[in-house]
Amino acid sequence: DPDIGFSLERYAALASGYVRGAGELVTAELRAALGAVPAYMAYMLALRFLIDFLDGDTYFRVVHPQHNLLRARCQFRLFRLMVDARSELDRIATRA
Repeated sequence: DPDIGFSLERYAALASGYVRGAGELVTAELRAALGAVPAYMAYMLALRFLIDFLDGDTYFRVVHPQHNLLRARCQFRLFRLMVDARSELDRIATRA
């Protein structure tokens, strides 16, 4: 979907809620890594969808033959958007 997007506001809310809920478990190192998490998750899921597509759609349920390929493309697009927003994600994470 070319209209797929990534919400910095939602990320800020999630990061803030995570940091607040985890409390003292959140170290400076963890906080510094939080900006990379969304892109990593999108990339990992994109690969899983693509592998499932190439393997005959045996893991994820599909509704049409190109479903997992479409899912992979959307996740790769999200990955790109998140990589492009990394400095902003890092800024949000350090202030969460």
